Amino acid sequence: MKYYNKEYNFIQSTPAPGLLEFPDSFMPEYFKEGKRAAGFVDTTDDGKTVTSCVWNEEAYQAWCEENPEQPPVEPEATDTEVLNTLLGVTE
Repeated sequence: MKYYNKEYNFIQSTPAPGLLEFPDSFMPEYFKEGKRAAGFVDTTDDGKTVTSCVWNEEAYQAWCEENPEQPPVEPEATDTEVLNTLLGVTE
């Protein structure tokens, strides 16, 4: 069982005052497969437990537009690699 803070839309593993129980069955919806971010869900609750959790694709797409994917960054060459290049050493 996880615990959900609906004010800030986050899940944690330990109970605390004001958090709702978040059934494990909703975890695949909260952490939607193939998405770059989690938590774009609409939830309902009974005051104690989250009773439904549905992915909000519109909110997710709006976030994606504001946060475009960045191209992968090439790692900088190590000192050894730079030296080998200058010396013409090939491995």
